[in-house]
Amino acid sequence: MSGNAREIEKIVVRLPNWVGDAVMATAALRSIRLGYPDAQIYLYGKAKLLDLLGGLDGCDVTIPLGPGSGRVWSEAAALKPHRFDLGLLLPNSFSSALVFFLGGVKRRTGYGLNGRSFLLNRRIPISARARKKNPQPMTAYYLNIARFAGGAETGEDLELAVDPEGDSRAGAFLQERGLGDARPLIGLNAGSSFGPSKCWTPEGFARLSDAIHDELGGRTLLLCGPGEEEIARQIVDRARRPIIDTSREVLPFSVLKSVMKRLQLLVTTDTGPRHIAVAFGIPVVVLMGPTNPAYTASNLDRTRVVRVDLECAPCHKKECDREHACMREITAEEVLARARELLSPQPAAAIGQGERHG
Repeated sequence: MSGNAREIEKIVVRLPNWVGDAVMATAALRSIRLGYPDAQIYLYGKAKLLDLLGGLDGCDVTIPLGPGSGRVWSEAAALKPHRFDLGLLLPNSFSSALVFFLGGVKRRTGYGLNGRSFLLNRRIPISARARKKNPQPMTAYYLNIARFAGGAETGEDLELAVDPEGDSRAGAFLQERGLGDARPLIGLNAGSSFGPSKCWTPEGFARLSDAIHDELGGRTLLLCGPGEEEIARQIVDRARRPIIDTSREVLPFSVLKSVMKRLQLLVTTDTGPRHIAVAFGIPVVVLMGPTNPAYTASNLDRTRVVRVDLECAPCHKKECDREHACMREITAEEVLARARELLSPQPAAAIGQGERHG
């Protein structure tokens, strides 16, 4: 327990805005819970992320972000009656710090970036240039905020919880599609809310799915988020073997978590479901192109990252203005080889980066 834990009765944690980042923040939530076991911890963020993190011990109360423009004033007004003793800002935005400042959060803790240092009274010094030059895994980045705020020492393991209703619905969902006893059951996640630059080709996913059927004797489940229906259609149309497609029934997080917990492997772009799988200990093959692998270089013992090392990558652009070679040059054969490693009874101890130099 931290030395000033008795002074802290109510804590608010502003969650990151992306699914993967929210999952990578769970180690920080655990640190805060262990450091302040008697405090009431509020999670404050997008409603879908509050659902995603539902059931974790690091949360007592949730506050969803309000919709619409001009939110700063309304959000600050929503926080003010709670009289929070401590607030952790996991996103780096100026607006999130302004909400805490106007909302009367007493100890406002976060990184001093984006011109917001004057809004924080517990700031961690860092420069944007230094962060870009020496990128840190986001799990450690968030955990550092928690420790700075008085959280306890803890590992970087990710965690999520499932509930009985979600488990029941997930079991029924898979049973209705003939996947209840499928082994191996391999998930495919092809979309990315970040932008098309992270996406692999539909042809690649279709060829991979066929190979999983023909060479591994497995079944494939195509996970699909809102707005990714067209990507799913293109993959299914190109595949010779049947793919169970979820695009007609996008699963809520309470069910998706329980479905993913039943997978033997996930093949995914560098996006949120990757980290959900890691939190449940599911082996993952990650197809990575425009993003820097250093930001997610944590909890990699059951992960294989497949990427092509090109001069233009990582660019972190949402859309490629070249030929998208970083993703197009990844082959289904390479991905299948990584999948075999992870499905083997005795997978290799070393982390397979699967990297080629272009």
